[in-house]
Amino acid sequence: MMPQNPTSQDIAERVLWVARQLVWCDSAALFLVSSGRLTPVVMRTPHRSELLSMIDLGHQESVLVRAFESGRAATLNQEDRGRTRIFYDENCALAVPIQDCGVLYLGRRGESDQFTEQDQTLLTGLCQQAYFALKWSQACLSQEIRKKNDAEALRVFEELIDHVSGIVELMSQLLELRDPESVLRQTGENLHRFARFRFWAILAGEQKDGRRNYFLHGSERPEKLDLEAARQLGERGIGSGRTLSFMNMQRLSLPQPSEEIQSLLLCPMMADGVCVGCLMLGSSRLYFSRRERELLSTLGLLVGSHFWNLHLHESLKQSQAQLIQSSKMAAVGQLAAGVAHELNTPLGAMNLAVEGALRSFEKRPERTAERLRRALKAGGQLAEIVSKLLHYSQQSSAEAEPTNLNSVVQEALDLIGHQLRLQQVEVTSQLQELPPVLINANEIQQVVINLLTNARDAVQSRPPDQREVEVKTFGSGDLVILEVKDNGCGMDEKTLSRIFEPFYTTKDVGSGTGLGLSVTKELVEQNQGRIQLRSEPDKGTVARLEFSFCS
Repeated sequence: MMPQNPTSQDIAERVLWVARQLVWCDSAALFLVSSGRLTPVVMRTPHRSELLSMIDLGHQESVLVRAFESGRAATLNQEDRGRTRIFYDENCALAVPIQDCGVLYLGRRGESDQFTEQDQTLLTGLCQQAYFALKWSQACLSQEIRKKNDAEALRVFEELIDHVSGIVELMSQLLELRDPESVLRQTGENLHRFARFRFWAILAGEQKDGRRNYFLHGSERPEKLDLEAARQLGERGIGSGRTLSFMNMQRLSLPQPSEEIQSLLLCPMMADGVCVGCLMLGSSRLYFSRRERELLSTLGLLVGSHFWNLHLHESLKQSQAQLIQSSKMAAVGQLAAGVAHELNTPLGAMNLAVEGALRSFEKRPERTAERLRRALKAGGQLAEIVSKLLHYSQQSSAEAEPTNLNSVVQEALDLIGHQLRLQQVEVTSQLQELPPVLINANEIQQVVINLLTNARDAVQSRPPDQREVEVKTFGSGDLVILEVKDNGCGMDEKTLSRIFEPFYTTKDVGSGTGLGLSVTKELVEQNQGRIQLRSEPDKGTVARLEFSFCS
């Protein structure tokens, strides 16, 4: 019986068996077309070995070729007898084509045993049926192959989707991070989702003293990992700027990160066309697959851009912190003159009290004690003034906490008040009771001093008895508001539109850096606040700060 889904081989064997039942013969063979040649698929002949060897040499029986090319049954003729034959001792032969699929061959040794027309008719009918059976078998085979190919393609596609989804998920996690080193660490710890390896390493950032800012690594056996060799390989990957894959590491003249590593993969981390880092994977396998190389290369490109943006942001934050501190120290320099005058008053009182105490020490001890108490009080005033100045000049911390805005304003007024009085500026304050706000007190104190300093400079154009600065705090809805108002020279719309630009100043050359209001705006926004300026020429300026209540 034929199998349910017969192959070409199954059909050929069945056709040959039926042919031998229909027509007597000494040899029978069925040839099918393969790679443009007639190739024996099944045979019953004493010439089996000769048949196979001559077919291997490329020899074809002429009667077979003639039947296949003409599309009609062919018998052995005189011309065929004169050629080299496979079935050399068979004097009668019949070849019946199976259309474009192949040829059925039958042969007899006897001279008088010729094949009859009835034999040809029977075998021609058989070959026609064989043709349809073979075509159906080929269609089934093609369908089966197509199903297998489709199943394999679906498997590969689903695997690719899983990997791409993994990259998207990882990038979503990385985008929530704000620290460059955390981005690299989480990337390294998730590389196992895209490849198999023995160690990973990431070298990235700018070079300082011959070393990159960031070098992270992980390994199944950390004690076996040569970190310096890994660094050198990372530098090679960064210098190349393209994905590099190495096999047979032990035979290559490259730095060897571990004696267990047979293959190495270096994937660049790119940002704006510049290589800013390198992902490294080492494996004990002979090589990394094409899929692994493609996935890691894609991941390197995505991570590189995000990492570099965060790295630049960190550098920018450090530069801003330095700029803010520079601005603060410039303000400290301006305060120095006023503070010196403030120090002189309690210092003079202290000196007088101590001198008087020395003179009356023996004769009037009660008077001595009173004078020493005055000296102690003056010393406390000196310490408070110095403490305020030191607190203001120190590097600001990044932490914000619930703070009473009025106390910040009052400390700023205490610090700069004497300087304003020396320049004959009248300062009035109206500070309402307010709920706390979440701010960095030291930074907002710097803001208030910057605003008071600007107001002081603005009123210098007025006569001494008309120089006025007003400071007030009040609440409005869920906001705490601070306003610093002066009656100075004011600003026109053009100047007002540029007043927060870095290095823009309306002061004479050498009188200002143009950083005051730029730094002020930066500090206010860092504390989740907002600053607005209103001004009219010759009428003055109002600076308004807004902060939300602590929730």
